[in-house]
Amino acid sequence: MLGKRTTIDVPVRDHSRHRGRSRQCSASGFGLLEAVIALVIATLALGALLEALGDALRIDTVATRTTQAVVRARSHLAMALANEAPVPGEQEGDDGGGFRWHVRYDTVATDPATDSKPAATLYAVSVRITWERDGGASEVRLDTERLGRP
Repeated sequence: MLGKRTTIDVPVRDHSRHRGRSRQCSASGFGLLEAVIALVIATLALGALLEALGDALRIDTVATRTTQAVVRARSHLAMALANEAPVPGEQEGDDGGGFRWHVRYDTVATDPATDSKPAATLYAVSVRITWERDGGASEVRLDTERLGRP
């Protein structure tokens, strides 16, 4: 008996077939935890995107209103400069669209007339356009000086 070997056949299950399939399933799809994490990340990204979009819309509105105010101020300044003999003081009115205009004339200096030249006055001209924005007031102001008759 010493030199004789005995073999016993033990049935062995082949787990390689199942092991491969379970690896294949987890590699091809998401589990519940991965799906929840992906959903949270997507929600955070969407929230950041919407906040950036809201900021961009607010900035665009401010830029548009400011551009409108500058155009209105330039128009009122052109009319103010066309006045040959302005009266020092302030004028104001409603410009429509929520804008108000203010034009101010101040006498800076007067040069009296002589035999060789007529009298001249230097006026400071200030034009302001104001409007309401986010519960506060906004303003565009243009200042210049011009010569005119006293």
